[in-house]
Amino acid sequence: MYFDETDLCWGIWLSGYKVLFAPKSIVYHASGSTASKLQEKARTYFHVRNHLLVLVKNYNLKNLFKALMVSILYEARTAVLFLTRQKPLVSQAIFKALIWNILHFKGTWKKRQTTQRLVRKVSDEEIQKVMLKPCPPFPFYLLYSRSRYLKRSIHSK
Repeated sequence: MYFDETDLCWGIWLSGYKVLFAPKSIVYHASGSTASKLQEKARTYFHVRNHLLVLVKNYNLKNLFKALMVSILYEARTAVLFLTRQKPLVSQAIFKALIWNILHFKGTWKKRQTTQRLVRKVSDEEIQKVMLKPCPPFPFYLLYSRSRYLKRSIHSK
């Protein structure tokens, strides 16, 4: 749950194949959305945990450190925002996900080694050409909420 399709597509790109979008395709989910049945704290936990795991597994070492630094700073900022919004359990879920990644780093690193040694045929630079840029550039993303940053970007054009 969360980032499984990202990990699959990233692995396909790493192996030198293309990922295609079929806009007219129809996908049937077997039993309904798991995420919709979970509380916000559980959704947040799995989102943060799996996001970091996918980064560690797929980026080359140089890009991994950059991506992890930005992601960890962003998640820490988000945890503080949840605290200020009186959602301590969601904030706690973020920190639990960060801790999970630390405690399971050895297993994740083994997966990474397999991916980097056996799957990788393409550089990060080639893959980044096809990746979407889902957020404003660093460091503004960490300083402002998305809506505030986007409003500023729209008005400045």
